[in-house]
Amino acid sequence: MPTLWTDAHHLVHWADGGPTDLENATLMCQRHHTVVHQRRLAATPTPHGVQWDLAHGSYDRALAALPAADPA
Repeated sequence: MPTLWTDAHHLVHWADGGPTDLENATLMCQRHHTVVHQRRLAATPTPHGVQWDLAHGSYDRALAALPAADPA
């Protein structure tokens, strides 16, 4: 898919404390971007791309496993 037809997706959503940088982002077509949010799917960056956990709600489980951020 041409990059002009893609959306940027935060692997850890900015509202959940994820940074807006290249290491926390992937490009997705609009259809798959919608599916990822609807099914709440988690992804892990690898040296060869992004690996998706396709289990429904995997993002919520991965988020719960992250260390809590220090309050400022």
